[in-house]
Amino acid sequence: MMRTHARFAAFTDVIARCPSPQQRKQTPVCQLATPSNHATCPTRRATLQILSSVIAGIAAPAFAGDTSTTPFLYSDRKEVTLENGMRYFDLSVGDGAEAVDGSTVLLHYTSRLGGLYGIRLDGTRDGSGAGDPIKYTLGDPNAVACFDRALHGMQVGTVRRVLCPPSVAYQTPDNVPAVREFFARRRLLSVLNTVRDSTIVFDIELLRVKR
Repeated sequence: MMRTHARFAAFTDVIARCPSPQQRKQTPVCQLATPSNHATCPTRRATLQILSSVIAGIAAPAFAGDTSTTPFLYSDRKEVTLENGMRYFDLSVGDGAEAVDGSTVLLHYTSRLGGLYGIRLDGTRDGSGAGDPIKYTLGDPNAVACFDRALHGMQVGTVRRVLCPPSVAYQTPDNVPAVREFFARRRLLSVLNTVRDSTIVFDIELLRVKR
């Protein structure tokens, strides 16, 4: 949060030193090109990008050690990093039955794009928190690898937040859990078909385990 305020303060300082459009018309080109003038002023596109990052930084504290592409994460939790690059921590820890390979579980989840300021993709709950949980069997070969791996070892009552790098995230929108909403599916397809960051953030709440 302190870094966010510092970035915003630096940005407003630059804007304050930028000449107005009327001043630019009255100022010789050679002066506009000097470091203390127009050359340091951000473009309209850059301005919007900076403001977006500032807003995202204020609204969404980042994952420990990473503030670039991991929104909706907190830095005050014990973080686990695996060899495949996925990272997770528990928002709350339950003490119920443990999920293992082959278990059929009942769960709630929410998925978000990690590289576009946390745009929501899919989930079992709507904006009001209402919705029906889904059943899932650990070891499903059609599942998002990171989603499946995150469930191993979870106990009923646990809420886990998972950061999935592209290599273990969605390979196609048809992976389980499939993104069904039209515009969310379009967003995911757009990310998968371009060089944009396809990191995915899952929030998973384990409700029941059946072996």
